[in-house]
Amino acid sequence: LRATRAGFTEISGLGGNLPLMKRSFVLPLLLALTACGSGAEETLPAAQASFARQDYIAARTALTAVLKDDPGNRAALELLVQVHLRQQDADAAESALDRLRRAGGDEAAMTLWQAEVILLKGRADEALAMLGSAAGPEASRIRAAALIAANDRAGAGAAFRQGLTAGWNVRLASAYLNFLLDAGDPAAAR
Repeated sequence: LRATRAGFTEISGLGGNLPLMKRSFVLPLLLALTACGSGAEETLPAAQASFARQDYIAARTALTAVLKDDPGNRAALELLVQVHLRQQDADAAESALDRLRRAGGDEAAMTLWQAEVILLKGRADEALAMLGSAAGPEASRIRAAALIAANDRAGAGAAFRQGLTAGWNVRLASAYLNFLLDAGDPAAAR
């Protein structure tokens, strides 16, 4: 770094060419700058924003930082599970689910995520069994995906429709649209 005639000529290492007085300000300044924005209260919202933008790599990186400082942060663990599921990384999602379980995560949400992990591992029948009678848009999306994997297209269509009557969910609607288009039914997709 070069500076003006006021004294800075070049920084090599931590101020090797700086006069002693100016070097004494460099280290505290650098330490203060590296500490900025590193707390979980600032990093978690950044991870959530990255997730919303579907930037799962940035979200995972931010969540890793949060969990380094606060390994039991349930909100961060829940989001980490979802990041891994969106990336279709069943093993990483399962590992994050185990951590969330130990941190006291919500059982209903964890059941849905575990069913999705099982489905990603190619075990559609087990995923359906785990879902049981779970209702709602997310359960319907996972159930429909499992039924598609089990070659039950009629059942999948019914699961999609049931889920959409339970409430709006963009992932469910998108999966249903793809299902209809794959079936060659663009009129129904409208």
